[in-house]
Amino acid sequence: MKKTIALVGRPNVGKSLLFNRLARRNLSLVHDRPGVTRDRLVADCLWQGRTLTLVDTGGIGLEDASGFSEAIQQEAELAITMADLIFWVVDGRAGLTPLDQEIAEILRREEKNVFLVVNKMDDPKQNFYENDFLKLGFSPTIAISAAHGRGVTELMTQALHALPENEDNEKKNSSSFSNAIKIAFVGRPNVGKSSLINATLKDSRTLVSEIPGTTRDAIEVPYFRKNRPQQPYLLIDTAGMRQKRHLSDELERQMTARTAHTIQRTDVCLLVIDADRGITEQDKKIAGLIQKAKKPCLIIVNKWDLTRGIKWEDPSLVSQGRAPKKTLTFQEAFQQAIHQQLFFLYDAPIIFVSALEKKGLNQLFAAIDDLIKRSQAPIATGPLNRTLQKLIQRHPPPLRQGKRFKILYVTAVNPTATMKPPTFLGFCNDPQLLLPSWLTFLETHLRKTFHLDGLPLIWQWKSRKSHASVATQTKKMRKNNERL
Repeated sequence: MKKTIALVGRPNVGKSLLFNRLARRNLSLVHDRPGVTRDRLVADCLWQGRTLTLVDTGGIGLEDASGFSEAIQQEAELAITMADLIFWVVDGRAGLTPLDQEIAEILRREEKNVFLVVNKMDDPKQNFYENDFLKLGFSPTIAISAAHGRGVTELMTQALHALPENEDNEKKNSSSFSNAIKIAFVGRPNVGKSSLINATLKDSRTLVSEIPGTTRDAIEVPYFRKNRPQQPYLLIDTAGMRQKRHLSDELERQMTARTAHTIQRTDVCLLVIDADRGITEQDKKIAGLIQKAKKPCLIIVNKWDLTRGIKWEDPSLVSQGRAPKKTLTFQEAFQQAIHQQLFFLYDAPIIFVSALEKKGLNQLFAAIDDLIKRSQAPIATGPLNRTLQKLIQRHPPPLRQGKRFKILYVTAVNPTATMKPPTFLGFCNDPQLLLPSWLTFLETHLRKTFHLDGLPLIWQWKSRKSHASVATQTKKMRKNNERL
C-alpha cells in the first residue's frame, strides 16, 4: 500500500496551498477566507520516484455558522487516524495560538509521526517564533513557504526518510488506477450528488447537508466494484453550479469554475436531477456545458422515492374527454419530459435512483459500463459508409453558396483511450460547405443505427485534396510492395 500523509491544522494556515504544490495540480480550492476546505481531499503525489497519498483536511476548530464545524473536525480526525505521517501546518507569521496548542494535544494522543510545518515563511530572514513552536516537543520542525516553494524539497526528503519503502506495492497500487474511468457527478446545489457517492461507497466519504453549497471542491474518490474488480473508477463529487446572477462572491465563482473544469477533464458526466423539482433552467445550462465539452453523459434522477404514489394523466387528453391509447406511468412521462427538454444530450440514458434508499445504484453502474463498452465498440467502414449513403439519398445536404457538401468516404478511428467518444475521419469536397444542422441529422441516425446513445460524436474532416494525397500515397505503397 502507498504511504499516506495527512495535512492538518487550524483554518487558514495554508494546508490547501501546500497540498496543491505537493500534488503538482490545482486540486484544492484556495481562498483567503478561513474554512474553505470542508471534505477530505485525496490525491497521489510522485516524489523522488515514490508515490505517496496526500490528504487535505478542513481547518480544525473552525467557528462555522453553517454548522459544519463538528463534521469537519471528524473528517480531520479520521484522516489523522488513517495517516502514516502527519504534516501539522501552522502559521509562522501569526505564531503559536491557543488553538494550535489544542491541536497539539489531539496529535499527542494519536501517537503518530508528526512533522511540524511552519508555513508562510516567504523570506529566509523572517522570524517565525521558533522557540514558541519548539517547546511543543514535535520534531522535526521545518519552515516552508507553500506559496513560493521554499523548504518544500527539504520537507519531502525528510518525509521519505521517515516512511519505510515498499516500492513494489506502491507501483502496483499506482498503476492499478492508471486506467481508471473518471466519473463526475454534476448538477445544481442540493440535488444529492454527495449522497449518491456516499451511497455507492456505503460510507460517509463526503459531507452531506440540506444546506446548498456544502461541497466546495472537486473531491476524487477511488472505487472498485465487486463484480468488476479489474476496472477501477474515480468518482468525482463537484460543487453545485448556481446561476450567474446568484453567484454572490468570488468563492462561489471559483467553485462554479472548478466544476466546469472538472467536466472538461472527466470521462463520463452524470447529470444529477432532483425528482422533486424536475428540469430547471440551470439543469439545461449545465447540460449545455456537457454537450459543449463533448462528454458522454447519463442523466440521473435522484430522490425518486419522493414520487412514490404519484399518478400521471395527460391534461390535454383529459380536457378533450379522450382516453390515451397507452397510459404512461409517471416514470415514463417523466422520462419523456426530460428527453424533450434536454433533447441536445444525444438521447442520454436516464436512470432513476434514490440515494436515501440506496436504490438504482446497480442500474447506474450497469449503464456506465454499457456506455464504456459502446464507446469502445469498433465500427466497420463498409456498414458506416452504406448507412451514410442511404441518409444522403434520403436527405441530401443543403446548398451553401451555390455548392453542395459531398462525402467521399468516412472511417471510424479506433479509440486509443479506455473511454473516448466515437471519432470519425471523413473525406469530403470542402468542409466549409457542411451545415451544422445537417450534421445533427446525420448524427441522430448514426446513433440509432450503431447504438451510440449518450455518446457525443467527434468529426475530423479533410478536403478532397487531402483525400487525393492519401490515395496517391496508398498507390505508391502498393507499387513498392509489388516490386518487393
